[in-house]
Amino acid sequence: MNQQHARAIAVATIAAAAAPALAQQAGPVGPAPAPIDASLMPEEFTLDAMALGVCPDEPPLENFSLTGSVVSVPGFNQGEECAVILNAPANHYPIEILKIRVGWSSVNGGLPDSLEDALRIYPAGLPNPGPFQFEVLGPVLIDGGINEFDITTGGTGSRIVNGGPFTVSLRIANTQTPADPAPFHDANGCQPGKNAVLVNGAVWADACALGVSGDWVMGVVYRRVNCGPDCNGNGIDDPDEIAANPALDCDLDGVLDSCQIAANPALDLNNNGVLDSCEAPLCPADISGDGVVDGLDISFILNVFGPCPPLPPCREDLSGDGVVDGLDISFVLNAFGPCP
Repeated sequence: MNQQHARAIAVATIAAAAAPALAQQAGPVGPAPAPIDASLMPEEFTLDAMALGVCPDEPPLENFSLTGSVVSVPGFNQGEECAVILNAPANHYPIEILKIRVGWSSVNGGLPDSLEDALRIYPAGLPNPGPFQFEVLGPVLIDGGINEFDITTGGTGSRIVNGGPFTVSLRIANTQTPADPAPFHDANGCQPGKNAVLVNGAVWADACALGVSGDWVMGVVYRRVNCGPDCNGNGIDDPDEIAANPALDCDLDGVLDSCQIAANPALDLNNNGVLDSCEAPLCPADISGDGVVDGLDISFILNVFGPCPPLPPCREDLSGDGVVDGLDISFVLNAFGPCP
């Protein structure tokens, strides 16, 4: 970045109302493809992303927050890169980058579109993101807002990121003057390690250390490469939901109990939202469930004598010691007769 950089920050404040506008781009170059009219497709082909085996798009991944004015930084030299270091939740990786967003504006906006050098994805963060793994050439940026580029139909390399953090950058085509449109930041304080500049196209530096006073307005839209079932449609993979609250899967079969009950209400005859198989029976010694504690219940115990299996239920283990044995027979004998 050249010496005009610090002076440019002071004069290039853009009204907040102008900055958040999203300049939709179909891709780095060229018009958007015609949308598909789902009403013209046979019903059996109008499937959602999950039905097609494709994970849904996640919310945009970004570091900035637009709460006031933003600051444009027209101080980049040819070949330098403005970059952000991003990190998705650990359980989302590997991820596929679908779109890259770049804030781009002059002091007042409205200047002609800018043909820049490239958009890039790097596999790591600072201090050394490594060689870029994906590049798309010739992004055209509209002055005065956030430009969004669909990178799924062009570029070279891999858009799959296997772990975080990773880096996304815009490579500048021409040395900028103070009047030129340029990347802008949110002016809310610069988070170290999350904003970078490839100085003179050769050395990575933390943008905060260079005097940038906010987070670059850049980010990505991505989706997971692998995603589990979401039987209740709440946007959280069932395995993640169960891991956070194991009580949601009382029978430990990997399926949310609520979904099992929705599919088969007979599994919850008392309609209390808990699988009947997970509830303590009112007459526990009546293993057969016929309302009477008798020899039939003893036969159930004899048929499964030995250690309980690792997964419930083990209803014959009346003593709860993990083993079906003579102690459980004594429980039955002590309760012989009709259930209360």
